Amino acid sequence: EDIANLPELDDERYEMGQRMNGHLATCIYRVEPTMFPLILFQTVTTTLKHGLSSSSSPAFAGLGLLLCGHFGKPHEGREIARAAELILEKPGMRRRAVRTIFITQCFCYHWTSPLQDTIAPLLKGYQIGLEIGDNDSACWCLLTRSFHLFFCRQITR
Repeated sequence: EDIANLPELDDERYEMGQRMNGHLATCIYRVEPTMFPLILFQTVTTTLKHGLSSSSSPAFAGLGLLLCGHFGKPHEGREIARAAELILEKPGMRRRAVRTIFITQCFCYHWTSPLQDTIAPLLKGYQIGLEIGDNDSACWCLLTRSFHLFFCRQITR
């Protein structure tokens, strides 16, 4: 909750840097995963020092991803993922909501909750993505939902 109550970022230069890091994180995760934590830590550190931007929520969700998977701390990762979702409740933060939903539901929550609990939020993420024009993240939500349905043996015929 403390993270979600940070002030809003008001420096255009940092805002631009945060957006660039958000785009970099997506590419780096796939191309050079060892650099992924560096981008996340830079974005999270900037957020903690200068305030929240629309790029903050996926960065905190990514930090949750690292805590759950790489560092083996799923409960701490879930708390950070929840903080990322709380950031989305603030005005002006919806632009990156779908990416945050994808990261939290795909990489964080299944460590501590049943996999079927991710199915409805992923569908909601897909629908929000179509509404706001974030088709890339919407498709990732839908693909992940399909995998989770398969693993939960809930595929409809």
